[in-house]
Amino acid sequence: MLPQGCGPRHFARSSRGVVYVVTEYSLELALLYPVPRGPGRVALELQAMLPVSRRGVLAGDAGAEICTDPDERHLFVGVRGSNRIRTLELGADGSATPLQEANCGPSWRRHRRVEGRRLVVALERSSAIACFDLTESGRLSETARILSIGSPTRVLPHCRETRARPAARRDQSRVCTVPAASTLMTPARE
Repeated sequence: MLPQGCGPRHFARSSRGVVYVVTEYSLELALLYPVPRGPGRVALELQAMLPVSRRGVLAGDAGAEICTDPDERHLFVGVRGSNRIRTLELGADGSATPLQEANCGPSWRRHRRVEGRRLVVALERSSAIACFDLTESGRLSETARILSIGSPTRVLPHCRETRARPAARRDQSRVCTVPAASTLMTPARE
């Protein structure tokens, strides 16, 4: 069970079965490890509550969403308020250590997805998406390329189109379909 009042917001699960939960109110990372509970049964037990950042929580910050890179070596946590993406390095045992914080530009991170060696972030209230390059060490590029688009709440895998465009879903939420990362990162012409 998570501590009362922490506000679990979103989770990511590793292939090893470790579940990482970002908390909205306390802006922490809960590490839940699988524990056998009899034949064919597994429970998740809280092993640690870790800070998402070395510098602590700023006034107005709230945890948003979390995802891993394809190699499961890094976690990316969106922080509303200070508009940051926080990168944590994952250890072989599933532990997580803060690695980097990057300014995400405009406000209200809703969803993020790793596409190849890029992190694409939906910025709902800014009507834009942000695209960061990812280094082999898991660090984000210093600045993100910001692309204007509808009011995205979710980033889907790349499609065959040459431009990002919003697509209405049955539930009327906004979804952003993005082209291949190489198209997104083509330098803008002056």
